Amino acid sequence: NVEWEIPKQTQNEWRIILDMFLFCSFTGIRYSDLKTVNIRMINANKTQMSLDPVKTGRKVMRTVATIPLNKNAVELLEKYNYTFKDKAPTNQNANIKLRKVLSLIPEFDREVEKKEYYIYDIESDFYPKHKVISWHSSRRYFATKLIRLGFDINQLQSATGWVDIRSLQAYMSQVKA
Repeated sequence: NVEWEIPKQTQNEWRIILDMFLFCSFTGIRYSDLKTVNIRMINANKTQMSLDPVKTGRKVMRTVATIPLNKNAVELLEKYNYTFKDKAPTNQNANIKLRKVLSLIPEFDREVEKKEYYIYDIESDFYPKHKVISWHSSRRYFATKLIRLGFDINQLQSATGWVDIRSLQAYMSQVKA
């Protein structure tokens, strides 16, 4: 169970943002899919969730993603009564709010290198970790975690909803490097 210390005066205000980010990290779902989560998607023994992923307003798969649920994800689902729909900020504000809550947690003040890749060049700079994390970071975390656990590319595609296998291969080569 992940518990970071959030200053008391902002704890209630920001806890939901952090919990939603953690849920996305535990499940690999997109922020746009977070708002669709409901109890009907969870199997009877609470070990997996079935999701028809949506990306920027359009369906991304012809089949339903089958996402493994760990104990932490189930605890968060139960905490919020199996839905985040009325709790999630608009997509436009989601990354702003996420970075704000992470800035309140000392572990995310550590500087990290951020690289920008261009056709003939790579630029690099250092930023506080909370400034480079986005909702998509949770998806990358989930994919690399499954790869490290030994999931093959077909299982990973089923769990993440990626249509283009080349996207997954990029994650796999980064983890193996």
